Amino acid sequence: HSPRTSPPRPGADAGHSPTFLPQDTLRGRVAREFAIDEASPAADVQINYYVSLVEQELCLRAHSFIGSKYSTWTDTVRGERQAAAIAAKAGAEQWLFEELWALGVR
Repeated sequence: HSPRTSPPRPGADAGHSPTFLPQDTLRGRVAREFAIDEASPAADVQINYYVSLVEQELCLRAHSFIGSKYSTWTDTVRGERQAAAIAAKAGAEQWLFEELWALGVR
């Protein structure tokens, strides 16, 4: 039985760490892509909603996922990961924070 290893991170084999998009850049990109009027009183709510969808998609596609059993956001991601795992006939790597804590993972 060999230990599980994570897949290489993008850029890890090239000797550099992955690049992350700054949050203000992401918010501006979301506003442009979804044609949100940033002067509107509801703009922040709309932008936050779409940013959350992007974050959920990233969690859906990630190798592993750690969520919280008290979070409906986690429920959404876990449901999507389970559906994808069933479709791919593979087990999804996902954990609840509370489960890991109980196991002594800190």
